Amino acid sequence: MNKKLKLGLASLALVGVMVVGGSLAYFTDTDTKNNIVTLGKVDGNLEEDTDEENVTKTEDGLEYEDNITPGKELSKKPYLVLDQESDDAYARVMISVSGVNGDSSELSEQQKAKLNELTFDYNNAEGWFVAEDGYVYYNTKLTQENSKTAYVFKNVTFPSSWGNEMANVKITITVKGELIQADNFTPTLTDGHITSWGNVDIEAAN
Repeated sequence: MNKKLKLGLASLALVGVMVVGGSLAYFTDTDTKNNIVTLGKVDGNLEEDTDEENVTKTEDGLEYEDNITPGKELSKKPYLVLDQESDDAYARVMISVSGVNGDSSELSEQQKAKLNELTFDYNNAEGWFVAEDGYVYYNTKLTQENSKTAYVFKNVTFPSSWGNEMANVKITITVKGELIQADNFTPTLTDGHITSWGNVDIEAAN
């Protein structure tokens, strides 16, 4: 049985946002690749590395040109970088997976469920922690002296159990990064890990 999966991976550009918690406003930035919108004092970028060959870098991220077979461990290494003019900040990311059939038709419910079987080797040893709210938080404050996070993860693994139901599906892995200023802000800690930014609502700027 010939099982090949078409893969397109992307990282969303971040846009400037403002965070309001109670009566205190925080300056934030969700990551941007080529269209950075700065609001306040926090700014940064989402970058990606890979060990794979035949990869095209686009404005939206990395596009893998080779077909992916079930069981494949794909190299994908996203990280956040604080801008040189930015104040200190905390970082977090949200990972989402979506797909479309090769004929551009919507995935079936069975296919959508299969997307949840992708696994990411989150870099817990270097400070990233998956919290209950779905975000992956970086445990170290970013500063001008320490302006880059570790890789959020280094590999994505595609289940070896996938069969023809996932053939010719184009998969998009979206990594959305967010930054929040560290001054006068204290994240929620659980067992030494940042697990929440508290009662903070983030909305994209117009």
